[in-house]
Amino acid sequence: MDIEKEITEIKDRLTNLEDWKANLSDKSRLVSKLGLSRRALNVLQRANCDTIDDILEFGPEKLRSVYNCGEKTYIEIKKAIM
Repeated sequence: MDIEKEITEIKDRLTNLEDWKANLSDKSRLVSKLGLSRRALNVLQRANCDTIDDILEFGPEKLRSVYNCGEKTYIEIKKAIM
């Protein structure tokens, strides 16, 4: 791998990290604004999670135990908040 390619990859990672930090700092953002599927929104509604902060406080194990929260739905929610 040449040095220019490595530099480009590092810049891409930094951009992704900055995007992740921006999303994380916006914990009060409503889950309805995340562009989730109806199933994912229903899972979050059952868990009484209205904001990203609510999801983070609820925790992954509890979220996975909510009715209809299978692997795909969990991954969709996780990707939306990261």
